[in-house]
Amino acid sequence: MAEDRLLPILGRITRTLASKKPFDTTLKLVAREIARLLRANQCSIMLLDDQKQELLFKQSYGLTREELLQIRFRLGEGVAGWVVQEKTTARVDDVTKDPRFKAFPLQKSKIASILCVPLLSENQAIGVISLSSPNEGAFSHADQILLEHLSIHTATEIQVHRQYELSVTDPLTHMYNEAYFRKNIKSEVERAWRYRDQLGLCLIHNETIDREEITTNAEKTKEVLRKSDLSARLENGKIAILFPDTDRDALIQIASRI
Repeated sequence: MAEDRLLPILGRITRTLASKKPFDTTLKLVAREIARLLRANQCSIMLLDDQKQELLFKQSYGLTREELLQIRFRLGEGVAGWVVQEKTTARVDDVTKDPRFKAFPLQKSKIASILCVPLLSENQAIGVISLSSPNEGAFSHADQILLEHLSIHTATEIQVHRQYELSVTDPLTHMYNEAYFRKNIKSEVERAWRYRDQLGLCLIHNETIDREEITTNAEKTKEVLRKSDLSARLENGKIAILFPDTDRDALIQIASRI
């Protein structure tokens, strides 16, 4: 690809990463842009889990929901697992001749060649960007250089997002923390008062001190909630949930489900 096209492409993807869209949406757009740019059938962005033992899909383009739910790699497993472990790029022209390649039973997409680069932050691997094609030798050395450039920008924005998440979320339940909740409840009350909307609040007291049980309870609670609801773990261990545009009967119904 000509150098005069590289900077505009980097600029467009960087602007997408820095946008105010939800981060999952942003990564999905980036995956789509990269796939189209490098003529790949699939592009996935995978990040290491909190224990840094397994690569999980964060976003992708061209993969089915079943594939997203099933495919994951342990550190060192498959091409992606090898890339994150070795912190170096893998360009595979023919997966049938590479012992690192691992296929999954429910994998519907035909894969003949792969280009996979690590996402590095301060020389630590946090994930990978992986491209695949049903054609052998689909990716060139120039494609590899371009994707490595893009991975630098992507890794930086992912870390910025993660730092923000750490500042506003409870590390145990991954709900918002009390400081974030207090800041937002004020604006929600003001909005409800201004527009004469109804606003519900639910407080849940955890009887247990077992960390695993607290985490499980939080996950089950989040499954009941709508996207517009705001949940947080307070410093005293209670869970607070704010329900915008919710009347008394609806609030009692949701609380009963929780």
